[in-house]
Amino acid sequence: MKIRPFIKEDIKSVSELLSYRHRKERKFFKELSTIYEDSKMTEKVIIKYIDKFESIGVVAEENGKIVGYLLSQLREDNLFGRCAWIKYEGMAIAEEMDKELYREMYEFLAKRWVELGYLKHIIFVPTGDKNIINAWLQLGFSYEQAYGVKNLDCVNSCFDKLNRAKHNNILSDVIIRLATKEDRENLKSISNLILSYQAKSPVFAIAPPEMFNEIEKGFVGLVEDDEVYVLLAYQNEKLLGYCCGYFEEAEEDIMAISKSFELSVAGTNQLHQSKGIGTMLVQKLFQDAKEKNYKYSVADWRITNLKASKFWPKVGYKPYAYRMTRTIDARILWANGDKKEFR
Repeated sequence: MKIRPFIKEDIKSVSELLSYRHRKERKFFKELSTIYEDSKMTEKVIIKYIDKFESIGVVAEENGKIVGYLLSQLREDNLFGRCAWIKYEGMAIAEEMDKELYREMYEFLAKRWVELGYLKHIIFVPTGDKNIINAWLQLGFSYEQAYGVKNLDCVNSCFDKLNRAKHNNILSDVIIRLATKEDRENLKSISNLILSYQAKSPVFAIAPPEMFNEIEKGFVGLVEDDEVYVLLAYQNEKLLGYCCGYFEEAEEDIMAISKSFELSVAGTNQLHQSKGIGTMLVQKLFQDAKEKNYKYSVADWRITNLKASKFWPKVGYKPYAYRMTRTIDARILWANGDKKEFR
């Protein structure tokens, strides 16, 4: 086995590995697009991937044949900092190879990342083959974000159970309606619900002060955006909660779900949580999406957000990918195992 740096001449071979992995994933998630079972399509994905950011990668060769690859993007991100990413399309191995190969390729690639000063490592892992996830867990990676898909055919069945469980808490005088321009100030007033909540235990996701102004502007602009479908929950003119869906076909990529809409953000005023308001909002959103001929919905959430990681699976979302992270102790840059004299 030989592991070496990725070069552009490897594109065709790694594209074939990716199309094979996609065919396997579709056995678990039929919602994924069929077009990426064709290596000609995954070749376009790989070319786009390596052209978008500064990229470095590795391939594994056995008997002159490429049997695995990792492709990463090196990024400076205001939210994530200086980090190396392996996106959803950035990894695959051949059918006959053991999942241990992922660990061996990471050993080679991570050495280069750290040499370049990239100590935060982020990967997107498909969930169909649990052995792939286990390989990354055994490298010290941990779950950070789940990406889920829901089939809208089962809207009523999953909500019947939820509504029965919450029957005594549901507020009978709550009105669910579409947002209008007159709701802009009310939306602004609750725009920081998620940001503030996730900055606290156990999520501890940073909430830089400048982000609050950006999010306020974004929420005010929701009612101006024709591609966003915003539902609000009111009680006696008081805004209790909201949910937003993007009713447009997602940009075509290998992780996209065809005929789906994105449930991008949802929240309930803290004083009115656990009263069924979120359930009412999401159920209405799903019903409206079905009427618009959508078959699926996608959403993502932080694993450490206890409310989200319980609620979204309860309403039918099944994780089809995880974002996983590992942060290397920065002291490794000088405490690297080389013997040094102290004077």
